[in-house]
Amino acid sequence: SAWLAAERAKTWQIAAIMKALADVETAIDCGDSAVNEDFAFHRAIADATLNPQFAQFLAFLGQHVIPRHSIRTTLASAAEQHSYLARIQKEHRRIAEAIRNRDGTEARRAMRAHLAKSLGRYRQLAERAGEPG
Repeated sequence: SAWLAAERAKTWQIAAIMKALADVETAIDCGDSAVNEDFAFHRAIADATLNPQFAQFLAFLGQHVIPRHSIRTTLASAAEQHSYLARIQKEHRRIAEAIRNRDGTEARRAMRAHLAKSLGRYRQLAERAGEPG
């Protein structure tokens, strides 16, 4: 979907992606889990593909696509949570910048890396919470 967003997004949709990225940053800085903002970021990318199937599928999955929403665990400290979220935000920034630069190849690469790392984070959180991952 990131490749399609980079190729198809209207200027206002790229602005919406960048705003969603900034909203995640603000939530992180305020000590929030940023689940809603993270989901809004991904939703903005799905919308920017101009393929309603992406947006509908993401809406169907809902916030369950955000690993920290699905697994109830607490990170050891506020500093650990901030560090965890900062790593995610760095990945988001790479995706958003590729889309803004209309670089579909880099957008795809960045999104795939983000999803792979998210799967790893999900497994780690599940392990910490004692849930099957």
